[in-house]
Amino acid sequence: MTQLTVFDLDGTLVDTPRAIVETFTAAFGALGVAAPPPAVIRATIGLPLERAFGDLLTTDAGLVGQGVRHYQRLFKEIILPRAPELIFPGVVDGLDELRARGGVLAVATSKFHASADALLRAAGLRDRFALVVGADQVSRPKPDPESGLLVLRTLGVAARHAVMVGDTAHDIHMARAAGMRSIAVTYGVHGADELALAGPTWVADSFAEVVALLSREPASHAEPTHGAEPAPRCGAGTSCGAGTSCGAGTSCGAGARCGACGAGARSGAHAPCGVGISRGAGAVSGRAIDWALAIAGGVLLTLMTQANAVLAGHTGPLYASWAAHGLGAVVAAVLVPALARRAPATAPGEGEGRAPLWYYLGGIPGALVVVLSAIAVNSELALAGTIALMLTGQILFGTLSDHLGLLHTPRRRITPMDLAVAGCVLAGSVLIVVGGA
Repeated sequence: MTQLTVFDLDGTLVDTPRAIVETFTAAFGALGVAAPPPAVIRATIGLPLERAFGDLLTTDAGLVGQGVRHYQRLFKEIILPRAPELIFPGVVDGLDELRARGGVLAVATSKFHASADALLRAAGLRDRFALVVGADQVSRPKPDPESGLLVLRTLGVAARHAVMVGDTAHDIHMARAAGMRSIAVTYGVHGADELALAGPTWVADSFAEVVALLSREPASHAEPTHGAEPAPRCGAGTSCGAGTSCGAGTSCGAGARCGACGAGARSGAHAPCGVGISRGAGAVSGRAIDWALAIAGGVLLTLMTQANAVLAGHTGPLYASWAAHGLGAVVAAVLVPALARRAPATAPGEGEGRAPLWYYLGGIPGALVVVLSAIAVNSELALAGTIALMLTGQILFGTLSDHLGLLHTPRRRITPMDLAVAGCVLAGSVLIVVGGA
């Protein structure tokens, strides 16, 4: 049984392509622009909304933002009320069967997160998924692997234990670049020939066949072999192997020319078949940088706490608190611009759907707690211990919040890494208190 299954939304779980074309056409009408033919609009399904409008509005790129806003408004009027009737046959029972067998389900879509979440809720499917990732939650949506990598990282699942299910070549390219296997469904947007060029691990003609493939898979297995025979079609009496075909020369749009190999997807370098790399070099180096930054952040926080504690014993509590926080703010002001240079450029409109500004006000009560702690105890040991234990509480609450989906955060399982982080902070707090005593 596959541990994690990541589904595309439009054309895979719900039969929205026709309604999407209708909504695009209405949006063009609201813009006062002639709508492209339905076949041309349909070809953009699976791409982020801004990119789709950018491709369709070739004569007036300045209308892209207006087109997106009209589409999002019309989406609520045209598609959401019809959501329950748009669910593909076998999806509801199939998802329930996969969950009953112990599988974890997620969605990675080119829709904005809010639109995807609203569609799943309107269709009555949202509670079946542990996580929904939208195009506005990543810097580079499909076919780039970032959406898939975010799902794997958030749910704490290795790529070899995950399968992507989608109806477009964008889904298959994303899965391969992220190191996941894939199932291409032929009942959606892209036809069987176009999907075969993308090199899926398996092909299914119905959702029932998807469930059959996932149900027979063990929880752990080797990576698919590149350069094998074309992906087999699941049918009665046919054994669905893990062979894939290399669509060499087919551009996946993510920086890798090979349709079967994900290598080079981040770095943009061409990778020949058989390299055996499941992710681009940039993904690996990026993760190493993230770990280094996390450790550096912990060191900075430790220094701030120590400075706060020492100053509290020799100066006033207000000075001690704000001197330490000011030091951290100066360091952050230096690091943020430097790190921003390594972040990819954000496409127009991708900022929509991100955290509202009031989320950042959470630092105000945190600063007040530190000041009040300094006033109350005003000693090196007591202040340091108080702050350390407060950090432990914050981490435990944050982990529980993620698990329960509090404050509108995506729900995810508590992983061993979460417990390890909480344990390290708690152990550090004990060392501060016991060592200083």
